[in-house]
Amino acid sequence: IKSAQDEVLASIATYYRHATSPTPTQLQILERVQNLLKVIIENKRADARIRISNERYLLATRATNDAIWDYNVSSDSLYHGDGYANIFGHRPLRSPEGLDDWSSKIHADDRERVKRSFNEFMLSGTHKHWESEYRFLRADGRYALVYDRGFLIFNQEGKVARIVGSMQDITERKHLEKQVLKQELDRQKLVAQAVVDAQEKERAEIGKELHDNVNQILSTAKLYLELARSDENERLNLISRSTENIFDAINEIRAISRSLVPPSIGDLGIIESIKDLMENVRATKKLHAEFYYTAGIDSLINEKQQLMLFRIIQEQVNNVLKHAEATNLIIELMVDASIVDLTISDNGTHKLRDL
Repeated sequence: IKSAQDEVLASIATYYRHATSPTPTQLQILERVQNLLKVIIENKRADARIRISNERYLLATRATNDAIWDYNVSSDSLYHGDGYANIFGHRPLRSPEGLDDWSSKIHADDRERVKRSFNEFMLSGTHKHWESEYRFLRADGRYALVYDRGFLIFNQEGKVARIVGSMQDITERKHLEKQVLKQELDRQKLVAQAVVDAQEKERAEIGKELHDNVNQILSTAKLYLELARSDENERLNLISRSTENIFDAINEIRAISRSLVPPSIGDLGIIESIKDLMENVRATKKLHAEFYYTAGIDSLINEKQQLMLFRIIQEQVNNVLKHAEATNLIIELMVDASIVDLTISDNGTHKLRDL
């Protein structure tokens, strides 16, 4: 007994008490029995395959934790899997009202949008899939935010016969996304506030430098010039002192400008800029400064990051010069894998400090 695919399904045999040949009638009976057994065996096999397929479908729907749905277009009937009851608390049944029962549970503010989108998808018959996010009523009266998606299934005539899909409860995920977004916004606010505070501090430092240093130098130069107008004997000496004070004021203003916008970052890179800063520190003869770094670090970090690192080093060096009463300063800028490690150490009056 062979199937339509020429696969051997079973065998059938007849036995006689005495050696003989079957009659035509007997052969017809055997052929009918053969065909009947073939149909029975193939039906049994098909039933087994359908049963296994249904079991896999049920297991898959339970494993995905989604509410699987199946809409029959011709009968306007909607079937929900077990996940529908587990997620939303509604009984899974073939709704006699078709899509009306489903749409009635959509939040009023979302209903028209979702229905219009679904109808356009169903009537077009060309889109690969449909998806939408909306609020869906639970059995306990609360709304869940769901992500719904569906796919078209066509009949032999090429018309839409069914639409199958799944509803996923994304309420908790959206809540977590909002929390992460809020945390990110709060972090950005803190960063922005820190930038503003740093700018205000920098403005205060500039104002103090201009008032306590540059302003005093220029005031002294002005005094020398006023004295030179009335004292002919000391005029040249007073003008010379005034010139020196003006030169000192120019250098102070140049130093302030350089600290605000270091041109060497864009032109030379972070390494050469720090080396230049070290030379300026050594020129004060107040500190013995050393600088160690990983070769090629300029190519590993962008210009904004280089400027940020330079600002940190610049600020810490100024603090060491003004407050630490140190004699040695060590700056290390190293790269370990993808991590940039900046260490600034000094032998100040308290103890060795690391940044």
